[in-house]
Amino acid sequence: MMTTSESGYRDTQYSRMWLGLGVFVATGVGIAVGAIYGGTVRLVVGITVALVVLAAVHRSRLDVVVDNTGISLGAAHLPWEFVDRVEILRGPEFRTALTTDAHPTDYLRIRSSNAGMRVWLADPRDPHRAWVASVKRPDELEQVIGVAA
Repeated sequence: MMTTSESGYRDTQYSRMWLGLGVFVATGVGIAVGAIYGGTVRLVVGITVALVVLAAVHRSRLDVVVDNTGISLGAAHLPWEFVDRVEILRGPEFRTALTTDAHPTDYLRIRSSNAGMRVWLADPRDPHRAWVASVKRPDELEQVIGVAA
């Protein structure tokens, strides 16, 4: 779910890894349990595994929120007073930020995406140099940051 409005930007990204792993595990468990115990148990186990997979997908989500109070990545929140600058990274720039330009102290929150943002911090007490996060709609985020910053 992604929305952009005058009050800010919200981007919720889900991990595809948990979904793929869940389908793989559910299939294996369904085959094994069905061969031993029959169809009813297979159905109960299948529903249970599906609920566990959905819970894992939901818990592994990444919420990127930018509004007039600051930038939030999941539970972490950074007020605007501690933001030096924000870079919107697209394609090769984002890949470079995650590889050759990466720093061990960067706070990373990424999912499969071809765009992202790097938030340079202005707080000398913070152990991180920058926050790097993936985003789905960099153009809309760039508009919101121009208004909110």
